Amino acid sequence: EQALEILNTLKAPKILDVGTGCGAILISLLHERQDASGVGVDISQDALDMARKNAHLNTVSKRAKFIRSDFLDNVKDRFDIVVANPPYISDQAMTSLPKTVGKYEPHLALRGGEDGLAAYRRIIAALPNVLKPGGHVVFEIGFDQKTLVRGLLIEAGATNIQYCADLAGNDRIVSAQFINK
Repeated sequence: EQALEILNTLKAPKILDVGTGCGAILISLLHERQDASGVGVDISQDALDMARKNAHLNTVSKRAKFIRSDFLDNVKDRFDIVVANPPYISDQAMTSLPKTVGKYEPHLALRGGEDGLAAYRRIIAALPNVLKPGGHVVFEIGFDQKTLVRGLLIEAGATNIQYCADLAGNDRIVSAQFINK
């Protein structure tokens, strides 16, 4: 919803979905915005194959491209918005993760490093190479990561930082804009 709100202010937006997985976020946004195009990146070839299939099933495959990439390493284009639900569970929290979560999600998609912020650091550091001037980023964050992710965004020069709460009242979505990038 937060990404769609931003997209609704843009004409023919270009979307980058980092860690696209099955493509749910990118495909949903493309379905809502018929003038948008997008790229989904993932390190998993199996995930990319599923995303391509889902894009076809949802009739957005002509506007969706999927690239195998370790985060933004193989991304060459520039985008209006970058969306991501990166791995954000700390190594310590992974040890007590409910078995039902670990059973259905690959650990690669969950494990965020020692403090849970490794993926955010990599993505934020690469944003100057992929965002158009005035571009936006929208992340899902862990329920306790608001202040830490905000600090990373501010350090990188982000402005207009906003949050959206989940149904439990926890800030779980953060969006920001990069005016000078």
